[in-house]
Amino acid sequence: MESSLPNDLLNSLATIKDFNRTAFEGVHEQPQAITSIRFNIDKYERYTSLKNIIHPQYNLNDPVPWCSYGFYLHERPQFTLDPLLHAGAYYVQEASSMFLWNVLQQTFDQHAEIKMLDLCAAPGGKTTLLASYFKNALIVSNEVIKIINVPVMSTSEMNGIAGCIYNVTIPNIDNWRRYAQGSRFGAESLAEIYSDPIIAKKVVFNLMDGLVAQYAGGPQSQPNYAVHHATLYASKDPVALDAVALRRLEQWRTGASLPPIGPAAAYVGFASQLGLGNSAPNRIEVRNIGR
Repeated sequence: MESSLPNDLLNSLATIKDFNRTAFEGVHEQPQAITSIRFNIDKYERYTSLKNIIHPQYNLNDPVPWCSYGFYLHERPQFTLDPLLHAGAYYVQEASSMFLWNVLQQTFDQHAEIKMLDLCAAPGGKTTLLASYFKNALIVSNEVIKIINVPVMSTSEMNGIAGCIYNVTIPNIDNWRRYAQGSRFGAESLAEIYSDPIIAKKVVFNLMDGLVAQYAGGPQSQPNYAVHHATLYASKDPVALDAVALRRLEQWRTGASLPPIGPAAAYVGFASQLGLGNSAPNRIEVRNIGR
């Protein structure tokens, strides 16, 4: 079976010592998502009185090789029902993000008295890893409290539209590729991620850049499918903006004899069901204030 990964990427990785192309392609082709967690050993011992990491429900027989307190889980549990998660005893984090631990081990002593400024601390995985590794360091992290969402008016070949909901989810989450595979992980995934208070309550305004819109091939730039639209869309309702933009993009696609892309953007309608905004045309009023 031909790999879905770009040949240029595979060829560039082939120059790296010990790169295993077969294993690399295999892990990216498997349908199931890989789940991993990293323990905060100080808090874990405080709440459990255990010196060795043992979880009452999770099988911890598959450690992450490059992180002392990272483990793969064979299935994804309902983390929100686990008191140890809420107590801060562990953090759900993609294993590749834990490679920072290995870098720190080769660079800094754990008791080094250093000061660090993390200007991109959300969602916080690597920041908490830094705090776990260093024992005497001062870490200042920047937490986003308000978001002005500025997406570009473009399609997404895997998610329908790279609009308001897409713009604050896919580019900002670990292991985003699992949610960029069409309906394989459920049409509701992006809407559910957006509905998390960490995102939904912080987005105060949405401004969609439609000066040049792209109706196919997105979110990567594809000039052959770009049109001069000369429009900015603004609203506090991200769902309404996505719905309006999606309908306009579909019109251009129809004119170019391209298939509808709306089915891949089913999460827009689901977001409306979650109360994140309105997607029904009869509940959306579009006002032209530029002329």
